[in-house]
Amino acid sequence: SSSPWQRISLSSHAGGFTLATSLATARLARCSKGGSDLLQTQSTSALSRSSSAGAPQKEKLEFLAEIQLMKDLGPHPNVIGIIGHCLKEQPFLLLVELAQHGNLRDYLRSCRPKHDAPLKLTVGDLADFSLQIASGMEFLATRNVVHRDLAARNVLVGKKHSLKISDFGLARSMEEDEYHATGMKLPIKWMAPEAIRYRTFTTKTDVWAFGVTMWETFSLGGTPYPAYRNKEELKLLESGERLQRSPGTPAELYRIMCLTWHIDPDERPTFADLVAALLRAINNGFTQGWWFWRGGTGAVQCGAVERCK
Repeated sequence: SSSPWQRISLSSHAGGFTLATSLATARLARCSKGGSDLLQTQSTSALSRSSSAGAPQKEKLEFLAEIQLMKDLGPHPNVIGIIGHCLKEQPFLLLVELAQHGNLRDYLRSCRPKHDAPLKLTVGDLADFSLQIASGMEFLATRNVVHRDLAARNVLVGKKHSLKISDFGLARSMEEDEYHATGMKLPIKWMAPEAIRYRTFTTKTDVWAFGVTMWETFSLGGTPYPAYRNKEELKLLESGERLQRSPGTPAELYRIMCLTWHIDPDERPTFADLVAALLRAINNGFTQGWWFWRGGTGAVQCGAVERCK
Protein backbone atom coordinates (compact mmCIF):
# COMPACT_ATOMS: atom_id res chain seq x y z
CA SER A 1 0.00 0.00 0.00
CA SER A 2 1.22 3.51 -0.74
CA SER A 3 2.43 5.64 2.14
CA PRO A 4 0.39 8.71 3.15
CA TRP A 5 3.68 10.52 3.80
CA GLN A 6 5.53 12.64 1.23
CA ARG A 7 9.17 13.69 1.54
CA ILE A 8 9.66 17.44 1.12
CA SER A 9 12.52 19.94 1.35
CA LEU A 10 12.48 22.91 3.69
CA SER A 11 14.29 26.23 3.40
CA SER A 12 14.25 28.67 6.27
CA HIS A 13 13.52 32.36 5.79
CA ALA A 14 12.28 35.28 7.85
CA GLY A 15 8.61 34.53 7.25
CA GLY A 16 8.74 30.84 8.12
CA PHE A 17 9.42 27.98 5.74
CA THR A 18 8.83 27.17 2.12
CA LEU A 19 8.50 23.72 0.64
CA ALA A 20 10.12 22.52 -2.55
CA THR A 21 6.86 21.13 -3.91
CA SER A 22 4.65 23.39 -5.94
CA LEU A 23 1.31 22.59 -4.26
CA ALA A 24 2.63 22.79 -0.72
CA THR A 25 4.70 25.91 -1.42
CA ALA A 26 1.69 28.15 -1.94
CA ARG A 27 -0.23 26.67 0.96
CA LEU A 28 2.65 26.92 3.41
CA ALA A 29 3.49 30.45 2.26
CA ARG A 30 -0.04 31.47 3.25
CA CYS A 31 0.39 29.68 6.58
CA SER A 32 3.63 31.52 7.25
CA LYS A 33 2.01 34.96 7.07
CA GLY A 34 0.51 36.54 10.13
CA GLY A 35 1.55 34.00 12.76
CA SER A 36 2.96 30.72 11.62
CA ASP A 37 2.08 27.27 12.92
CA LEU A 38 5.56 26.11 11.85
CA LEU A 39 8.19 25.51 14.49
CA GLN A 40 11.83 26.47 14.23
CA THR A 41 13.91 23.52 13.08
CA GLN A 42 17.41 22.77 11.88
CA SER A 43 16.04 20.17 9.47
CA THR A 44 16.39 20.66 5.73
CA SER A 45 13.83 17.94 4.96
CA ALA A 46 10.59 16.73 6.46
CA LEU A 47 7.67 14.39 5.89
CA SER A 48 4.29 15.88 5.07
CA ARG A 49 0.83 14.36 5.29
CA SER A 50 -2.49 15.97 4.41
CA SER A 51 -6.02 15.21 5.46
CA SER A 52 -7.98 13.71 2.59
CA ALA A 53 -9.69 16.17 0.26
CA GLY A 54 -13.41 16.05 0.87
CA ALA A 55 -12.93 13.85 3.94
CA PRO A 56 -15.91 13.35 6.27
CA GLN A 57 -16.03 15.46 9.42
CA LYS A 58 -15.05 12.52 11.64
CA GLU A 59 -11.83 11.98 9.68
CA LYS A 60 -10.98 15.70 9.88
CA LEU A 61 -11.52 15.70 13.64
CA GLU A 62 -9.31 12.63 14.04
CA PHE A 63 -6.56 14.30 12.02
CA LEU A 64 -6.79 17.41 14.21
CA ALA A 65 -6.72 15.24 17.35
CA GLU A 66 -3.55 13.52 16.08
CA ILE A 67 -1.87 16.89 15.52
CA GLN A 68 -2.86 18.09 18.99
CA LEU A 69 -1.61 14.90 20.62
CA MET A 70 1.76 15.22 18.89
CA LYS A 71 2.05 18.85 20.02
CA ASP A 72 1.18 17.94 23.61
CA LEU A 73 3.62 15.03 23.85
CA GLY A 74 6.81 17.02 23.71
CA PRO A 75 10.16 15.76 22.36
CA HIS A 76 11.68 12.31 22.81
CA PRO A 77 14.49 10.76 20.74
CA ASN A 78 12.36 7.70 19.91
CA VAL A 79 9.08 9.43 19.10
CA ILE A 80 8.59 11.23 15.78
CA GLY A 81 8.75 15.00 16.28
CA ILE A 82 6.29 17.49 14.85
CA ILE A 83 7.82 20.33 12.82
CA GLY A 84 4.61 22.17 12.10
CA HIS A 85 1.10 22.17 10.70
CA CYS A 86 -1.17 24.28 8.55
CA LEU A 87 -4.84 24.48 9.54
CA LYS A 88 -5.78 27.72 7.79
CA GLU A 89 -7.28 25.93 4.81
CA GLN A 90 -8.28 22.43 3.86
CA PRO A 91 -6.96 19.87 3.38
CA PHE A 92 -4.96 20.28 6.59
CA LEU A 93 -1.18 19.76 6.47
CA LEU A 94 1.07 18.08 9.04
CA LEU A 95 4.88 18.21 8.93
CA VAL A 96 7.08 15.84 10.95
CA GLU A 97 10.81 15.20 11.06
CA LEU A 98 12.25 13.10 8.28
CA ALA A 99 13.27 9.48 8.82
CA GLN A 100 15.45 8.71 5.82
CA HIS A 101 14.98 4.93 5.72
CA GLY A 102 11.20 4.79 5.89
CA ASN A 103 9.25 2.36 8.06
CA LEU A 104 10.96 -0.37 10.06
CA ARG A 105 9.10 -3.30 8.49
CA ASP A 106 10.17 -2.45 4.96
CA TYR A 107 13.68 -1.52 6.08
CA LEU A 108 14.12 -4.88 7.82
CA ARG A 109 12.95 -6.71 4.71
CA SER A 110 15.44 -4.76 2.59
CA CYS A 111 18.24 -5.86 4.93
CA ARG A 112 17.56 -9.58 4.58
CA PRO A 113 20.52 -11.57 3.28
CA LYS A 114 20.43 -12.48 -0.38
CA HIS A 115 22.40 -15.03 -2.36
CA ASP A 116 24.96 -12.38 -3.31
CA ALA A 117 24.87 -10.26 -0.14
CA PRO A 118 25.13 -11.05 3.60
CA LEU A 119 22.70 -9.99 6.29
CA LYS A 120 23.04 -6.22 6.74
CA LEU A 121 22.13 -6.16 10.43
CA THR A 122 23.59 -7.85 13.50
CA VAL A 123 21.66 -9.38 16.38
CA GLY A 124 22.97 -6.46 18.42
CA ASP A 125 21.36 -4.02 15.97
CA LEU A 126 18.01 -5.80 16.31
CA ALA A 127 18.26 -5.78 20.12
CA ASP A 128 19.00 -2.06 20.04
CA PHE A 129 15.98 -1.48 17.76
CA SER A 130 13.82 -3.24 20.37
CA LEU A 131 15.30 -1.12 23.15
CA GLN A 132 14.62 2.10 21.26
CA ILE A 133 11.00 1.14 20.63
CA ALA A 134 10.53 0.19 24.28
CA SER A 135 12.05 3.51 25.33
CA GLY A 136 9.69 5.48 23.09
CA MET A 137 6.72 3.50 24.38
CA GLU A 138 7.80 4.05 27.99
CA PHE A 139 7.74 7.78 27.25
CA LEU A 140 4.20 7.54 25.83
CA ALA A 141 3.08 5.58 28.89
CA THR A 142 4.39 8.30 31.22
CA ARG A 143 2.28 10.75 29.22
CA ASN A 144 -0.81 8.52 29.66
CA VAL A 145 -0.98 7.85 25.94
CA VAL A 146 -2.09 4.49 24.55
CA HIS A 147 -0.86 4.06 20.97
CA ARG A 148 -3.20 1.17 19.94
CA ASP A 149 -1.38 0.58 16.63
CA LEU A 150 2.22 -0.19 17.54
CA ALA A 151 3.75 -2.29 14.75
CA ALA A 152 6.96 -2.24 12.71
CA ARG A 153 5.11 -0.45 9.90
CA ASN A 154 4.47 2.45 12.32
CA VAL A 155 8.08 2.83 13.46
CA LEU A 156 10.33 5.01 11.29
CA VAL A 157 14.08 4.56 10.77
CA GLY A 158 16.30 7.63 10.65
CA LYS A 159 20.01 8.36 10.48
CA LYS A 160 22.38 6.02 12.31
CA HIS A 161 19.54 3.57 12.94
CA SER A 162 17.60 5.97 15.16
CA LEU A 163 14.03 4.68 15.53
CA LYS A 164 10.96 6.87 15.92
CA ILE A 165 7.48 5.73 16.89
CA SER A 166 4.97 7.37 14.55
CA ASP A 167 1.39 7.23 13.25
CA PHE A 168 -0.71 8.41 16.16
CA GLY A 169 -4.00 8.18 14.28
CA LEU A 170 -5.33 5.54 16.69
CA ALA A 171 -3.53 6.88 19.78
CA ARG A 172 -5.56 8.23 22.67
CA SER A 173 -4.64 10.34 25.68
CA MET A 174 -6.04 8.44 28.65
CA GLU A 175 -7.89 10.18 31.46
CA GLU A 176 -8.89 6.74 32.79
CA ASP A 177 -7.07 3.41 32.77
CA GLU A 178 -8.98 1.96 29.82
CA TYR A 179 -10.21 3.09 26.42
CA HIS A 180 -13.09 1.35 24.63
CA ALA A 181 -13.17 1.46 20.82
CA THR A 182 -16.16 0.74 18.62
CA GLY A 183 -16.88 0.78 14.91
CA MET A 184 -13.35 0.94 13.50
CA LYS A 185 -10.86 -1.28 11.69
CA LEU A 186 -8.20 -2.49 14.10
CA PRO A 187 -4.82 -4.30 13.73
CA ILE A 188 -6.06 -7.67 15.02
CA LYS A 189 -2.79 -9.62 14.76
CA TRP A 190 -1.00 -7.11 16.99
CA MET A 191 -3.79 -7.01 19.57
CA ALA A 192 -4.02 -8.66 22.98
CA PRO A 193 -6.91 -11.09 23.57
CA GLU A 194 -8.84 -8.66 25.76
CA ALA A 195 -8.48 -5.96 23.11
CA ILE A 196 -9.89 -8.29 20.44
CA ARG A 197 -12.76 -9.57 22.60
CA TYR A 198 -13.81 -6.39 24.39
CA ARG A 199 -12.23 -3.62 22.26
CA THR A 200 -10.54 -2.47 25.48
CA PHE A 201 -7.14 -0.78 25.21
CA THR A 202 -4.63 -0.02 27.95
CA THR A 203 -0.89 0.40 28.26
CA LYS A 204 -0.77 -3.38 28.79
CA THR A 205 -2.33 -3.97 25.35
CA ASP A 206 0.43 -1.76 23.97
CA VAL A 207 2.91 -4.03 25.78
CA TRP A 208 1.44 -7.02 23.93
CA ALA A 209 1.79 -5.16 20.62
CA PHE A 210 5.39 -4.34 21.52
CA GLY A 211 6.10 -8.07 21.82
CA VAL A 212 4.70 -8.64 18.32
CA THR A 213 6.73 -5.69 17.01
CA MET A 214 9.85 -7.13 18.62
CA TRP A 215 9.07 -10.46 16.94
CA GLU A 216 8.72 -8.61 13.60
CA THR A 217 12.14 -7.07 14.23
CA PHE A 218 13.91 -10.39 14.79
CA SER A 219 12.06 -12.06 11.92
CA LEU A 220 13.35 -9.25 9.66
CA GLY A 221 9.90 -7.91 8.82
CA GLY A 222 7.99 -11.17 9.05
CA THR A 223 4.19 -11.31 9.10
CA PRO A 224 2.68 -12.55 12.38
CA TYR A 225 0.38 -15.58 12.19
CA PRO A 226 0.35 -15.67 8.36
CA ALA A 227 -1.60 -18.94 8.24
CA TYR A 228 -4.54 -17.58 10.26
CA ARG A 229 -7.32 -15.18 9.42
CA ASN A 230 -8.27 -12.31 11.73
CA LYS A 231 -11.45 -14.04 12.88
CA GLU A 232 -9.39 -17.04 14.04
CA GLU A 233 -6.95 -14.97 16.08
CA LEU A 234 -8.82 -14.75 19.38
CA LYS A 235 -9.43 -18.50 19.66
CA LEU A 236 -5.77 -19.11 18.75
CA LEU A 237 -4.46 -16.79 21.48
CA GLU A 238 -6.87 -17.94 24.17
CA SER A 239 -5.80 -21.54 23.48
CA GLY A 240 -2.26 -20.52 24.47
CA GLU A 241 -0.73 -20.33 21.00
CA ARG A 242 2.00 -17.71 20.59
CA LEU A 243 4.43 -16.64 17.89
CA GLN A 244 7.38 -19.02 17.58
CA ARG A 245 10.93 -17.96 18.19
CA SER A 246 12.28 -16.74 14.86
CA PRO A 247 15.53 -18.15 13.49
CA GLY A 248 18.43 -16.12 14.83
CA THR A 249 16.63 -14.81 17.91
CA PRO A 250 18.65 -15.18 21.12
CA ALA A 251 16.70 -17.20 23.68
CA GLU A 252 17.08 -14.39 26.24
CA LEU A 253 15.28 -11.95 23.95
CA TYR A 254 12.57 -14.42 22.96
CA ARG A 255 11.80 -14.88 26.66
CA ILE A 256 11.23 -11.12 26.90
CA MET A 257 8.70 -11.36 24.05
CA CYS A 258 6.93 -14.21 25.87
CA LEU A 259 6.52 -12.05 28.97
CA THR A 260 4.58 -9.48 26.93
CA TRP A 261 2.12 -12.16 25.75
CA HIS A 262 0.83 -13.27 29.14
CA ILE A 263 -2.91 -13.88 28.99
CA ASP A 264 -3.37 -11.84 32.19
CA PRO A 265 -2.65 -8.16 31.48
CA ASP A 266 -1.59 -7.59 35.09
CA GLU A 267 1.17 -10.19 34.67
CA ARG A 268 2.72 -8.43 31.69
CA PRO A 269 5.75 -6.21 32.31
CA THR A 270 5.59 -2.44 32.15
CA PHE A 271 7.56 -0.60 29.49
CA ALA A 272 10.01 0.47 32.21
CA ASP A 273 10.48 -3.24 33.01
CA LEU A 274 11.07 -3.98 29.32
CA VAL A 275 13.65 -1.22 28.96
CA ALA A 276 15.51 -2.56 32.01
CA ALA A 277 15.34 -6.18 30.77
CA LEU A 278 16.60 -5.25 27.30
CA LEU A 279 19.44 -3.19 28.76
CA ARG A 280 20.48 -6.14 30.93
CA ALA A 281 20.39 -8.52 27.98
CA ILE A 282 22.42 -6.18 25.80
CA ASN A 283 24.96 -5.35 28.50
CA ASN A 284 25.39 -8.96 29.67
CA GLY A 285 25.58 -10.39 26.18
CA PHE A 286 23.26 -13.05 24.81
CA THR A 287 23.40 -16.29 22.95
CA GLN A 288 24.06 -15.42 19.34
CA GLY A 289 21.38 -16.75 17.06
CA TRP A 290 21.92 -17.63 13.43
CA TRP A 291 20.05 -17.80 10.16
CA PHE A 292 20.10 -20.40 7.42
CA TRP A 293 18.77 -18.97 4.16
CA ARG A 294 18.05 -20.51 0.77
CA GLY A 295 18.39 -18.05 -2.10
CA GLY A 296 17.11 -15.14 -0.05
CA THR A 297 13.59 -16.58 0.05
CA GLY A 298 13.47 -17.08 3.79
CA ALA A 299 14.74 -19.11 6.70
CA VAL A 300 14.50 -22.84 6.09
CA GLN A 301 15.99 -24.26 9.28
CA CYS A 302 17.42 -23.01 12.53
CA GLY A 303 18.77 -24.04 15.87
CA ALA A 304 16.13 -24.87 18.50
CA VAL A 305 13.05 -22.93 17.52
CA GLU A 306 11.10 -22.47 20.74
CA ARG A 307 7.59 -21.54 21.77
CA CYS A 308 6.46 -19.57 24.79
CA LYS A 309 5.77 -21.92 27.66
